[in-house]
Amino acid sequence: MCINWPSGINETSFLQDYWQKRPLLIRQAFKDLPEIISPQELAGMALEPEIESRVISNFQSPMNWQLSTGPFEEAFFSQLPEDHWTLLVQDVDKYIPEAKNFLKQFNFVPSWRVDDLMVSYAVDQGSVGPHTDSYDVFLIQLQGNRLWQISDENYSKDDLLPDSEVKVLCNFKYQHEWLLTPGDMLYLPPDIAHWGIAQGDCLTGSVGFLAPSASEIFSAWSDHVLQATSDSERFSDSDLSDRVSPCEISASDISKAEKIIARLIKENPDSMRRSFGELISQSKSHLEIIPGAENNHPEQHPKQGVSYCHHPYLRMFYTVDENNTVLLFANGETFQLDAGEKAYAQYLCENDQFDFDDLQQWMDNEKNKSCFTMLLGAGCLEILESTDENS
Repeated sequence: MCINWPSGINETSFLQDYWQKRPLLIRQAFKDLPEIISPQELAGMALEPEIESRVISNFQSPMNWQLSTGPFEEAFFSQLPEDHWTLLVQDVDKYIPEAKNFLKQFNFVPSWRVDDLMVSYAVDQGSVGPHTDSYDVFLIQLQGNRLWQISDENYSKDDLLPDSEVKVLCNFKYQHEWLLTPGDMLYLPPDIAHWGIAQGDCLTGSVGFLAPSASEIFSAWSDHVLQATSDSERFSDSDLSDRVSPCEISASDISKAEKIIARLIKENPDSMRRSFGELISQSKSHLEIIPGAENNHPEQHPKQGVSYCHHPYLRMFYTVDENNTVLLFANGETFQLDAGEKAYAQYLCENDQFDFDDLQQWMDNEKNKSCFTMLLGAGCLEILESTDENS
């Protein structure tokens, strides 16, 4: 299965001409779309306490949007009306192998940018209202039909419906309207206002992308630098001179403070690389990776006859610094490998499953062996199966 791009468009031209620039409707993007999940299975996921789910409805009146958050009881769904509500379940890819495999169709975008596959089930006229997202999104029609209205207008927080549980636009005007049928896909850049309305019962997949805010990036960097900075380093002004008022903060004072920040940046050249890698590899707070009992003796691995796999929640990426040193990031932690070990880091990140025979070519390097042991001990890697009775 792969994306059936429109004539004249491929992955390269999409990134150049559409990504974060303008919407693109792709008719029959997936001609042989497999069943990723059924509406009944999706409702079952919404009963689980560890899974993030919500129901949005407006059956009471068109502008009276109601939000209910999971986990739900089975009786909750039987009390809902026949129209004007939507069930949304996040991180379906963390629990359904078919959903995780489906996300591989979007590997032309860096994998660290991919957040999750959300799936929504809507009854007739079900919707989450007209809104904007702060991230890119691919909307894939899995079952049934959904009408999408797209606006060219620029909206802000001031345009949101006041005193509403759901962030919807109160004066939405659209210029484009498309009916998506199974297999169709719509790409929307950030901040494009849109409104999807179910035409009968339907199932829609939403591939969302991670876009850290400036404050998140700065906070992660500053925390990283603070750990390496001594409190003994302080503001100094040996060139202090008279000024008009003792209450004045002079331009020279501000300049000295700015030079402290500039020096911290210069003296910590690797801090952004490490802090950013740790930020984007951190799992969501409710998706905690907890080692299983089978991970109790990680120092014994890898070994013959044992297969391993990524924990379903694992986010793992790598980078290479100016000195060719390889940094592997997993679940918010940094693992430093030797220069030239990029192939090992790439292998661990790109493959969901592997066994001893795959790994042994790298195990003569002590740092590689130690990295694998720590990943297994932390639960980032799991023991998938064993053919060794003594494992």
